[in-house]
Amino acid sequence: MKILIIDNYDSFTFNLVHYVESLNVQVDVFRNDEFSFSLLSSYDKIILSPGPGLPKNAGDLLKLIRVVDGKCPTLGVCLGMQALAEVYGGKLYNMKEVKHGVSLQCKRVKQHFLFKGLPNLFDVGLYHSWAVETPLPKEFEPLLFNNENVLMAMSHVSLPLFGVQFHPESILTPHGRQIIKNFIEY
Repeated sequence: MKILIIDNYDSFTFNLVHYVESLNVQVDVFRNDEFSFSLLSSYDKIILSPGPGLPKNAGDLLKLIRVVDGKCPTLGVCLGMQALAEVYGGKLYNMKEVKHGVSLQCKRVKQHFLFKGLPNLFDVGLYHSWAVETPLPKEFEPLLFNNENVLMAMSHVSLPLFGVQFHPESILTPHGRQIIKNFIEY
């Protein structure tokens, strides 16, 4: 299996890379403005890393999502989830209270393979100041909310597109490795 990780210029990207590599799959990492669209078809799955700022300022990230258009299973992490939401008509909002290095409890509102083997309530690590508005566009359904009622995960209703606002690669997300494993094994 061959996995593409898009690096949105974030220090957490290589934590994701190490998690994925530990699952004995091939991983290629390209920055969001340094990859070739012609290579996209050679990957089995794509992970969109966290990153600073807003999706519109993340190189070719939005264009990549439009080009892939659900033809390859894609997991967006933090900024990656926000980008998925925006491409499909979602809106972002600037949170009143920034969450950087904060652990909050999440509650599952829908069963989903990403959270297979996890309890209905679990802690996640947050590093964000923007969040995806709810209700979501009709193409997406919510999967998790934190205890402040902020959307923490979503899934496209018919395409293999998934997003998590939290950082599964953070030590503040005890079940993070399992979430990444569930995506890779999907």
